[in-house]
Amino acid sequence: MDNRGPVLQDAWNRAWRGSSREPAAAYYDITKQRYYGTHCSLAQMGHDSERGLSTVVGFGLVVSREHHHPLFCRPLPGGRNDVITVRETVKELEAMDFRGLTMIMDRGMVSEENVNDVVGAGYHQVGIVRAIDREKPKGAWEYLARWPGKELARSRWLVKRPTGEGLYARAFTAPLYARPLRLAVVEAPDWRAEEKSARDLLLWELEGGSVPDERRPYLRQLLKPVVRKARGRWGFEVDRKAVGEEEARDGRFLMFSTDLSLDAPEMFRMYFERDVVEKCFQTAKGELDLGPIRVRREDRLEAYATVVYLALLLWTWGERRLAEALPRMPQKFRKKYPSLTLWEALRLLDGISWVRFTSGKRIRDWTTQLNGDQETLYRALGVTRLLPVT
Repeated sequence: MDNRGPVLQDAWNRAWRGSSREPAAAYYDITKQRYYGTHCSLAQMGHDSERGLSTVVGFGLVVSREHHHPLFCRPLPGGRNDVITVRETVKELEAMDFRGLTMIMDRGMVSEENVNDVVGAGYHQVGIVRAIDREKPKGAWEYLARWPGKELARSRWLVKRPTGEGLYARAFTAPLYARPLRLAVVEAPDWRAEEKSARDLLLWELEGGSVPDERRPYLRQLLKPVVRKARGRWGFEVDRKAVGEEEARDGRFLMFSTDLSLDAPEMFRMYFERDVVEKCFQTAKGELDLGPIRVRREDRLEAYATVVYLALLLWTWGERRLAEALPRMPQKFRKKYPSLTLWEALRLLDGISWVRFTSGKRIRDWTTQLNGDQETLYRALGVTRLLPVT
């Protein structure tokens, strides 16, 4: 067997899924890591994690929604567009016997073809409709203005992002991507004000009459949706009707779900918890110190991806155990550590040692004396002492 990585990941998946009853929902995303070796077939020119262009290797990661356990991690060609990775990801999940998943992906991976692939596998997808203009996707432009601002911006439609920002979201069912979908018009009041103000400033500058000739084409390009050809000195004029149409859609975007039973708050919550997969990438690069990449062969990159998978599985399992143990800890401890993370817990347990040495025929063991916080963590996590009490 040349490549045992996917087989091992599949076996570990079956092991942890056997003791978990979390909902069948998963987040999929891709990270691009810089490649520091001399040659690798997967290392290609692409955008790195700092948004710059460099030689990178891609890694696709799928994690479960509730406990953030990895479902699989795979290396990908660094120059491959994220959109075209969805089909092979769906096939991987099917091969690993995942049934009835709801997949949540970044808007950059959304396309009619990908929605068809996801639904064809018996899965659902939740996402944001990307690149909406007057022509495509068919119907999306009209849906954005389905409700005037006052009808949407009501307390009954309020939803809240994990960051605390309040938005308004209202759902309905309508055709999009050649199939019935559950759609939600979402409006962010701050974005609405910013977009209107930015456009008004550009219009003010363009119509002010004192614009340098070399800047006027640039302004026309920025204002292309609201400017049309006309007779006169400059050859264009502002289309006031188009300005009104843009204002009706300021600060709005369109969410969708192939599961017609979902309502706006659930779609919104599922999508905006999507940063958990990015946090997994950050954990791999940070606390787990799994980088940089210098291996060349594809089989070794597969092995690296499997190491990332296993490290994230152990890390997220530790987070799960810690979250379950926190309510059992004394109130004094919880007050001292109100938002204890796994990394902080490991730091608390740092320095504990078990040393065994021999002297002739005698064997002696020595262990670190635990402090009060360490004892509390041990008891809550169900950890026995390093040595039996004699």
